[in-house]
Parts: sequence; C-alpha cells; structure tokens
Amino acid sequence: MRYQFIRKNSCYFTIDAMCAVFDVSRAGYYSWKDRPESSRAKANNILTENIKRVFSDSKNRYGYRKVYMQLKQEGIACSKNRVASLMKKIT
Repeated sequence: MRYQFIRKNSCYFTIDAMCAVFDVSRAGYYSWKDRPESSRAKANNILTENIKRVFSDSKNRYGYRKVYMQLKQEGIACSKNRVASLMKKIT
C-alpha cells in the first residue's frame, strides 16, 4: 500500500520525501516497482474481467453466488470466496 501510494503521488512529491515519511528505503521502493506482476495478480485481473462481463450481462442484478455459478458453467475455474472478494473491490 505504501509503495502504491508513492507511485501514484510521485508527480506531487519527491520519492525521497515520501520514502522518508513512510519509513521505507528508496531501494525497496524501486525493487518493488521493477518487480513483475505475480501470476496470482494476473489471474485475478482475468477473473475480474469475466466477473464484470457476467455482472453487466445480468444488468447488475447478480450477486456473487450467481456470478460464481455462471462462471462455473462457462468452465472458468474459481471459488465463491474469490468471486466475492473480487466483486467487493469492483462494485
């Protein structure tokens, strides 16, 4: 969260100042920034797009249970809890 804040606000404040405020090293920030996205994050992004599609197809009426059932019918691997947590982030 700290590193994301630093990245988003780097146009307003210097990275040195924000690292000092959050008590993180600049090297740690740059290491995080250059790190590739994890496979779980990539999978979550793909699943989120599918959730958005199913949710909008239902005219924003489906809850996580029905979205989960529709995704399972389409052969998309997921769990109810994962769908629920991703839906909380997007709705």
